[in-house]
Amino acid sequence: MTLFAVLFSLGLSFSALAEEPVISTPESPVTLPVAAEVAAAPALDAPVAVKKITSHIEFSFQMSLSNSYSIGNVDTWFEEITVPGEGLTDTAPGFNQFDLRWMMGDVGDKMRMGLGLAYYKGTDHGLNAASVAALRQFAATPKIYFMTIPFQTQLSAGSNTYLTFEPAIGVGMVSGYLTSGSTKRVFAATPRVGYQLGMGLDHYMGAISVFARFGYRLQKAAISYVDTAGKLKVYLVPSTNEEVVADLSGAYATMGLALSL
Repeated sequence: MTLFAVLFSLGLSFSALAEEPVISTPESPVTLPVAAEVAAAPALDAPVAVKKITSHIEFSFQMSLSNSYSIGNVDTWFEEITVPGEGLTDTAPGFNQFDLRWMMGDVGDKMRMGLGLAYYKGTDHGLNAASVAALRQFAATPKIYFMTIPFQTQLSAGSNTYLTFEPAIGVGMVSGYLTSGSTKRVFAATPRVGYQLGMGLDHYMGAISVFARFGYRLQKAAISYVDTAGKLKVYLVPSTNEEVVADLSGAYATMGLALSL
């Protein structure tokens, strides 16, 4: 083999070695994300705004547009202690009511609810009867204390008018007297538990609102007195020996005005 051939062969070998990749094992480099990857990455959770629950105090006054009493056995009792057929009980069932309500939520919220206290005062001597022959007169004024649970829902989104449901638990009694000749016996408060379910509309105009209610009341009150010995006595119907109870149950409708603070 000539010297030229040997040199040519060695040149090819060095050329082949130069073309082979050099294997290196450096530490893995840190890869920076490109802009598209940064945009696609999930964002950190943003803080969620939680609405603070507010509350308001409402003072209201309402007066009856219509009202009724079932009367109970007062009629029978009064006739039996006087003259049959004379002195049937008359009724003047009007009333006024004062309410204090604590409402959760603002006007404009979809729903609101709360708790309330109410004082119902019937017309003075709203239940009354008189017997000229027996010289007797009966006069009773109904009074009821309620705990109410009002619940309101908007008539439409963004409206300031609400449909209101207002169930209540009541404690009823009567004040008044029974006269017999020159003797006058004053009635003692003898509470009886009752119930009421009302509904209606409330329209808010800033701090002032107007409202209407209608519903039905289940309420009774015993007719009683305190005797000379200081003991509580309940009147009895002579023929049946039943307790004399004024039945204040009945349907009602009212209109009212409220102030919200």
